[in-house]
Order: sequence, then C-alpha cells, then structure tokens
Amino acid sequence: MKPVTLKEIADQLNISVTTVSKALKDYPDISKKTKALVKELAQTLNYKPNAFAVNLRTKESKTIGLIIPEIVHHFFSSVIKGIVAQAEKKDIWS
Repeated sequence: MKPVTLKEIADQLNISVTTVSKALKDYPDISKKTKALVKELAQTLNYKPNAFAVNLRTKESKTIGLIIPEIVHHFFSSVIKGIVAQAEKKDIWS
C-alpha cells in the first residue's frame, strides 16, 4: 500500500495541493471549513507527511550520527543512552 499524497487529498476535495498543504499547517488564510475537511480526509486516509520532503523544506534532518568502536562496551552504551536522553529532552529527536 503506497502512502497517501497531498495531491490525492487535493484531487478528492477538488482543491489545490497548496491549499491542502496550508490547511494541514493551519495557515490563517485558509477557511476553518476547508481546514476541517482537509484534516478529516487526511486522518481518514491515514496521511503521513513525507519525512524526506519535510527535511528538505526545513533544512534539518534531526539525524544524529555516532562513530563508536563497539556497542557492547558499557561506556559506549552509556554514552549512547545519554545522547538519546538529551536529544529527546530538547525535542531534537523523538
């Protein structure tokens, strides 16, 4: 089953892809009625934003890279746990 796109939502509601995108992001220039229709259909179709597209738009991937010699050593597993905890605390990674 392929993921639902903004275009599919737009086609079903007979509105533009831009309007769908703005409605999902709560832009003030989109009517409450349109926002409700778009959000309801998006939820019904189980729409999930494309993570790669979001990363390109925001210019951040929220990816953390680590190079460690081996995970089995207690020190490195503690370091990884600490990094994950701090990232989650600061909402860098979820």
